[in-house]
This record gives sequence, structure tokens and C-alpha cells, in this order.
Amino acid sequence: MAKYKKKLEEDIRCPLEYGLTIFGGKWKSRIICVLSAKEKLRYSGIRKECRSSMLKYTEQKIFTQEQVQKLFLSVNWISGNYPERLYKALMHSSTVLTVWDDEKLVGITRVLDDTEMLAQVHYVIVHPDYQGKGIAGGMIEYIKEKYKDFLYIEGMPEDKNNVPFYVKHGFSVMENGAAIQICNLDKN
Repeated sequence: MAKYKKKLEEDIRCPLEYGLTIFGGKWKSRIICVLSAKEKLRYSGIRKECRSSMLKYTEQKIFTQEQVQKLFLSVNWISGNYPERLYKALMHSSTVLTVWDDEKLVGITRVLDDTEMLAQVHYVIVHPDYQGKGIAGGMIEYIKEKYKDFLYIEGMPEDKNNVPFYVKHGFSVMENGAAIQICNLDKN
């Protein structure tokens, strides 16, 4: 018995044929599509591309009040405690970009705009089980493309630890800017 087996059998004439012998199941067509578009990728890159291709990004407001509440509560946002108001606010927002894994709402970005000059990214939320998979970055890049003709695209991260994420995606910290708000939670 030979210690070394050739990678390509003599009847396999090209890398695609070889790939088809290795890949199996439901992933075969996705992997081939990813590799045909990207040419060369490491295994981790293939996994990321295949996973993200299964997610659906949409501006259609097809979410339910319960789905939105569940997502907000998954990241401990207090807005989730006001489901009716949260749902109403989203339905009246300029842009709400959602990300779906089949029927599960896994990400949401809300943008308020004045139709010409300013688009304000109000929040970017990703369910904890889906964080670290490029979903938030994908949403931000989508928003940047949609609002590329506006004079300003601004964001107001509620946590200073999130600032590097926005900087990574082309935002800059305002030199003399400061976030301000009035909180009316006690009045509800």
C-alpha cells in the first residue's frame, strides 16, 4: 500500500472536478459560487461567505412587534421594554435595515434622515448569537452606500467601546462634538 496518495486522480482533469469530489451536501453549490466569485479563499473565508450568503438583508418592514422586542432584549436594550412604542418608531423611521436568518430577525439598523443633507444612524443591533460574523459591518456598508450622496452620515454610539467599529467603517470622531440627550424614562 502506498504511503502517499496523489491529490488528483488521473481521471480528474481540473480543480473544479477535484472540488466536486471533496465538497458534499447542501453546501456544494454555495461553495462553488463563492469560489467562482472570489477565486481564492481560505477555509475560514469560505465559511464566512457561505454563512453570510444565507442571510437576507432587506428594507421591507416585515418584522413583528414581538420579533423586534426579542432582538432588543437579547442585547439588553431598554427599548425592548416598550414594544409598542419601539415598533411604532421603527415603522415611521426613514430607513430600517433588517437581517434575517430564515424567519429569525438577527440584526437591525435604524436611520433617520432629512431627505437631502443628514442621515443619522440611530443604532446597529445584532443578536449575540450572530455577533462577530460581519453582520453589523454589512449593515453599515449598506447604509453608507444608500446615503452616499448626503452631506453627512452621522452616528451616535451609546457605548464609547463601539467607536472603533464605526471608525473602521470610515466614520471619524467629531473634533469638538459631544452627544447630548434628555432621558424621559422616569416619566413613562
